[in-house]
Amino acid sequence: MRTQLLDLYTAQLPSFRAVRQKLGQGKRGGPFLLAPHEAYASQPRPLLIVGQETNG
Repeated sequence: MRTQLLDLYTAQLPSFRAVRQKLGQGKRGGPFLLAPHEAYASQPRPLLIVGQETNG
């Protein structure tokens, strides 16, 4: 799963850079990309919680 995500993120890198360039300099973060542990996919009930991080 990690390899597949890395391939996906690498393929989208030009898009990430284009957005960053379009926004210019400023206070921003992210994108925050998923990097699950190898055991995640084999869990009986995998759980993913998505939230918003604020100020670190």
